[in-house]
Amino acid sequence: MSQAKIDYRKELKKNRKKILKKEKRERVLGYCVGILIAAAIAGWVGYSAYGLYEEAHANDPLPEISADISSVEDYLTDLNTAE
Repeated sequence: MSQAKIDYRKELKKNRKKILKKEKRERVLGYCVGILIAAAIAGWVGYSAYGLYEEAHANDPLPEISADISSVEDYLTDLNTAE
């Protein structure tokens, strides 16, 4: 092997902990950036889908809801007359 190659390998061996720490830091940073990008895309798709849904159903009439509460009124009337 040439002397340059030997010196290069010695340097790598000497700084192995620094190199591994740097590689780990870059890998974790890459994961974090990937997760942020994926979350941004998911949020954008969800927001767009919700907007399209709201736009499609904006003019739909609301259903009419009715309830018969006459039995409750009768019960309350009976309570008030018992006093």
